[in-house]
Order: sequence, then C-alpha cells, then structure tokens
Amino acid sequence: MESEGALRVFDSGEGTYDFFVNIENDHLLAELAKHKETEQINVVQSQYKYGMALLGLAVIQHYLNKEDEKDEEFDISEAVYEYTKVISSVFIPMIQSVGGIGVE
Repeated sequence: MESEGALRVFDSGEGTYDFFVNIENDHLLAELAKHKETEQINVVQSQYKYGMALLGLAVIQHYLNKEDEKDEEFDISEAVYEYTKVISSVFIPMIQSVGGIGVE
C-alpha cells in the first residue's frame, strides 16, 4: 500500500469484506509524532483504525445500495481506497476536534 493509502478492503466472496488498515500511513505517523505518552499514542491509533473501518463500511454500504446504478466495471475496493486516502490527511484532527465539542 502507498504511504498515503489508509484502508484497503477486499471482497471475501461470501458477502463480507476483509479490511486492512495502513498503520504506516504518512499522515497517521505525523500525528503520532506529536504525542509522547504511550496511552495517547494508543488512543490516536485506535481512533484512526476504527474510524477508517467505519468510513470504509459507509462507502461500501453506499455503493451496495445503489441497485439502479450498478456498473460491472465499478470497483468498490478501489473506491474505498481512494476515499480513505483523500481524507487521511485531515481525519485525526477532525475526529479530535469533533470529540472536543461540548454542549453549549
């Protein structure tokens, strides 16, 4: 996987997908370098892994629900890869910002 790639999914052929999160993503590594404590590093890694998996699930679900627009040449796995690659640069800061919002 490219250094900017975030998530790869593969159709298992049984109606399920296998997920592979790139924990060596350049943007994730840059974010982890900002933290010194092991606990905080683990939190950021978990936010990234689970968040990317949820994003991948959302992309898969979106395209599977488009019954009227089925395209034989469309590759869901490639769509997930491209979408997660694009968002990976802002993903952790976005998650942390949203997580810090309180009730007004």
